[in-house]
Amino acid sequence: MAGELTLRLRRMLSIAGMQIGTSALSVLADLQVAFQKTIPANTTNGEIDLVLTLAQVAVMGIEADQACTIKVNSTSPAPQDTFALAAAVPLIWTSGDPASASFLVSNVTKLYVTTGAQATILKFVAGVDATPGLSG
Repeated sequence: MAGELTLRLRRMLSIAGMQIGTSALSVLADLQVAFQKTIPANTTNGEIDLVLTLAQVAVMGIEADQACTIKVNSTSPAPQDTFALAAAVPLIWTSGDPASASFLVSNVTKLYVTTGAQATILKFVAGVDATPGLSG
C-alpha cells in the first residue's frame, strides 16, 4: 500500500560457520507504537498503559536490559498472560509467524512490570495496520 511505513526485521542464527536467516524481512504498517522507559529497581506490578489490538499487529517486539516479568491487562486474580523476559533477549513476532509463537495472546490495555534489584530499561515496539478496511 502506498504511504505506509516499511519496518525491517532481521533474524539470524550462526553455528559452526553456518548461518540461517541472514536476509531482512520487510513488514508494512501505517502506525508505529513505541514505548521505552526505565523501570525502577524492585518495582512490583508497575503499570504501563499500552493499548494494542492484536488482530491489527503486523510486527512487534519487546526487550529489557535486565530480567523482568510482564503481566498483561491485570495483576490478579489471574492476568491474561504472564511472561518472563531474560536480560537482553528480545521477543519478536510478525504476522507471518505462527500465532502460537506470539508473546501476546490477545488485545492489550495495560502491561504490569516486576523488576529485580536493578533498574530495568523496557522497550516495546509494534507496527500496526490501523486502517484494515482501506486499500490502495
